[in-house]
Amino acid sequence: MSLKCSARVAEGGNSVPVGLLPEGEYHVTYLGVHIMLVVVDNYKGYARRYLSSTDPSMSPKEIPRGRTGGTWRW
Repeated sequence: MSLKCSARVAEGGNSVPVGLLPEGEYHVTYLGVHIMLVVVDNYKGYARRYLSSTDPSMSPKEIPRGRTGGTWRW
């Protein structure tokens, strides 16, 4: 799943738009679901990307390329 920069997530009890988060990995809540969010600047030559997965067993490096049978695919 890829989020838009205006999507709001709950992090540390605060609701913030993902567009304000710096590049990095975050464990946040989006629409009541716990997700791992990876914010990547200049992903494959494109603008900033907000990649996420609901599969807690995926590492942040697996999220962009997805996994067969996983919950997210690029």
